[in-house]
Amino acid sequence: MTEDYPSEIDLEAMFTESMRWAQLELTYSEVLEEAKTVVRDMKNYSLTSALPVLSGLLTVPCYQSNSIRLELLVALAVFSCSGKKKVSVGQAV
Repeated sequence: MTEDYPSEIDLEAMFTESMRWAQLELTYSEVLEEAKTVVRDMKNYSLTSALPVLSGLLTVPCYQSNSIRLELLVALAVFSCSGKKKVSVGQAV
């Protein structure tokens, strides 16, 4: 009978990588590389319309546990948004 569970080495590598993200022990370049799809999609949007919507999500109590992710998304927007499209609240939620 074969086991369908990852080995200890795989779990250790997964845990180490998770901790890097949890503690944000990575550079913005690494984040940009990992979030290529989000960055690509954000390039079409205006920074002046994206920032208020994305940063406004930080004030929603039910998203409090995701605040580090939302802060990272705001930073990605600052690096990536360069288009003219307007962001709507419905797109962000």
